[in-house]
Amino acid sequence: MAKASTDRKNLTDRYLKSLKGGSKPYDVRDREIRGLRIRVMPSGERTFVLLARFQHDANPTRRALGTYPVLGLAEARAKAREWRELIGRGIDPAQEEERERAAELRKQRVTFAAIAEDFIAEKLPSESKGREVERDLRRVFIPI
Repeated sequence: MAKASTDRKNLTDRYLKSLKGGSKPYDVRDREIRGLRIRVMPSGERTFVLLARFQHDANPTRRALGTYPVLGLAEARAKAREWRELIGRGIDPAQEEERERAAELRKQRVTFAAIAEDFIAEKLPSESKGREVERDLRRVFIPI
């Protein structure tokens, strides 16, 4: 069984597929990217994690990057490099991703087209001239 503190492996897809769950969770460190680990749970689930000091915390913290094989080894290494760069600039990567996700959702929901589509779907079917108003909205206002 691998030990969290001592095993450093050159991770490969073949090696990752061979990892089996034990009686308790364990980590295997990657030789290529500092702080990147694969965490193996007793159930056999494998998750890429990055162990680093976030926001100048005194203690290093483990943050999940994604589950293997949904997140491949190359993608995990690229994401770990990106996160380490953000940490170096004093930015918490998880908070940055959440901020970007929220901004994207706001951008999607606050467009006139999105609001008009909601209005067309919810209000206009019950109106007597609903078809005319829908046609005008789609023809004149939504393209603008």
